[in-house]
Amino acid sequence: MGYVFSVINRYYCIMKSKIFSILVVLGFSCNEKEFVNSSKSNFCKVTRCAYQNSDTNYIHNYTWIENTQKGSDGSLNDYNSYGSVIQNIQSEDTFTYEYDDCNNYCKMTKQIYKGLDSTSVINYTWAGDTQEIDGNILAIYNSNGYLLKSYRGMLPVTYKYEDCENFCKMISKSAHNSEVTYYWEGNTQKGSDGSIFEYNERGYLLRSTEYGNVYTYTYENCN
Repeated sequence: MGYVFSVINRYYCIMKSKIFSILVVLGFSCNEKEFVNSSKSNFCKVTRCAYQNSDTNYIHNYTWIENTQKGSDGSLNDYNSYGSVIQNIQSEDTFTYEYDDCNNYCKMTKQIYKGLDSTSVINYTWAGDTQEIDGNILAIYNSNGYLLKSYRGMLPVTYKYEDCENFCKMISKSAHNSEVTYYWEGNTQKGSDGSIFEYNERGYLLRSTEYGNVYTYTYENCN
């Protein structure tokens, strides 16, 4: 499940902030570092997310009925059989996502936002592994669904990987004149910025430590 979209994304403006948050990163308040696009029908289902730093800590628990996830934070997420979010409900906001071609990874083709007073729709087109919006490139992925280049922010961000046998392991992330490099010890990723990310054998994030923030995740159905 190499995601991870993850991701992960910043908002462009007040209205689009609700649409472009590829939040979808897993739909949690406790978002994973990346979102993994998966073509496996037995995706790992997160049951617990814990966050802590020097000032605060909290825990969100999740229960599942088939592919529907209900969070202790009030969130409700529906997933397709590949582990991609198809609907996310938070308070008065509802996000719906449509995909195409889930052979290697699910390619998002539409995002719909519905609030109390407004509705917005964003359509995406694909040319191979390149995702576009209104004729402009938004992101480029590898054949496993991992981001190679993102144009979502102010500056394009480039990602490099190695060893994509079980999941793709990121070895660098760069934007403009800034670069973070990573080395791996098994499934533990350590960054030149002091960050540490631990994954399971399928590439799902178990624990992240970055800038004083620590997230831990527990899953079920991960065989």
